[in-house]
Amino acid sequence: MADDSQTDGILAKPLQPGAFRICTTCRAWFALKLVAQRDDECQGSITSYRCKKCGASFDFADHHPPAAI
Repeated sequence: MADDSQTDGILAKPLQPGAFRICTTCRAWFALKLVAQRDDECQGSITSYRCKKCGASFDFADHHPPAAI
């Protein structure tokens, strides 16, 4: 049975960096480098990436927060 907490929003699961790890700021391919990973009570595991080219930081969560659209 599917977990309802991940299917309430528009997207079934939050966006992830993907196989090509494209930076959304400078659009460079294979630019996102893993910086840290931590656990969060509401969103599960949160993974932080930083772009090797422009230095922008991004956080990706396993789950949407409660009551998210």
